[in-house]
Amino acid sequence: MIHKEGFTLIELMITISIFAIIMVGLYPIYTHIVAFNMENYIRTALNDNLRAGMDRLSRELREATEVNDPDDPDNSFPDGEERNSIVFVHPDPQNPETEEMVKYVIAASSAYSIPYFPEGKELRRYVWNGTDWEGGNPITEPIIYNIVFKRQGQLIKIAIISRVILRKGKEAQDYIFIGNIGVRNALP
Repeated sequence: MIHKEGFTLIELMITISIFAIIMVGLYPIYTHIVAFNMENYIRTALNDNLRAGMDRLSRELREATEVNDPDDPDNSFPDGEERNSIVFVHPDPQNPETEEMVKYVIAASSAYSIPYFPEGKELRRYVWNGTDWEGGNPITEPIIYNIVFKRQGQLIKIAIISRVILRKGKEAQDYIFIGNIGVRNALP
């Protein structure tokens, strides 16, 4: 008696067919998982970036000795109708005996853009040198759509708005990151 080991052609074709049916059934689940992971990655990157920007801004603003209210008609540094910048004076970190005037504003990115954030802008920091604003260092990646500052006494309310597309072919959604900053020094 001859023992032949292995699969016959019919057994092999049935096995491949069953495997193909299983793979076709698993493909939609796989694509759904990949899309979900991409959404989570975008949300995590967005939150980390907005948190870093808000942290930097709030750290300096908390020490402010004077804040130019964006809604004040006598604002000496108006920035258009949008009111998407804030100017304040705080102790200079390099020389605490002196003060520096700082402006945070959103501006278009000159370096790059991220496709998930249409019309994305950066939060930038400028320092007044006595005659002009210098610096313009970006604090965030170009993910911000708008930023709104509102002063109420010693409290500065900040809303950073980011417009993000989480899935291809879907509409952009607005994410709003809100911060309330209590200024430690008495403001005029």
